Amino acid sequence: MSYSNYTVQNTRLESTGLKRLRDAGVECIINASLLGMGLLRSQGVPVGDMGDFHPSSDGLRRVCADAAGYVAKKEKKLEEVAYRWALENWADVGGEAGTTITTTPSESKEGRRMGVSVIGVSYLEELESILSTWEDVVKAREGDKEALERRKENDELVGDLKGVFGEWYDNVWESPGDGYIREEVKPERLLSDEELWPEMKLLK
Repeated sequence: MSYSNYTVQNTRLESTGLKRLRDAGVECIINASLLGMGLLRSQGVPVGDMGDFHPSSDGLRRVCADAAGYVAKKEKKLEEVAYRWALENWADVGGEAGTTITTTPSESKEGRRMGVSVIGVSYLEELESILSTWEDVVKAREGDKEALERRKENDELVGDLKGVFGEWYDNVWESPGDGYIREEVKPERLLSDEELWPEMKLLK
């Protein structure tokens, strides 16, 4: 399972990781953390009483905020664009290291492999949004013209984002060293769901 290496901001899992892992004998490569550990959210990484856990640089955070602003002008949310692109494209790109469990009868008959992604969710509305996105991804794979048009539009928008990310495209953060110990952050009080995830307010 690879975290944060096949997203709209970083595709190193495809460009360098996939071949190396396959050559090493890895049969199934799962793409995880499609939002770069929360980096690719409209509100940016969560920061507050829970602490600032994200290891990315300030520069990368700023450019991701620029990307969120860019897609907002197109009346889109960065996380929705990022989820769709990663789900859709890893299903294709990661197929050689994926699963033969498929989404359509025709794919099943052909034995076509599909790349696998894992997504963690924090609340019900987020799950419902992701499931709706996945349903549209499946429609596009089945050849639905409107869904294919939405995929094309989303892919083009992600292509534009490469210019927004500029030198920060494919930028990665270092893993902690051997002596790293994650200290537990104890909040003074327990936060409500809406305080932890402000986007919930937008859905009401």
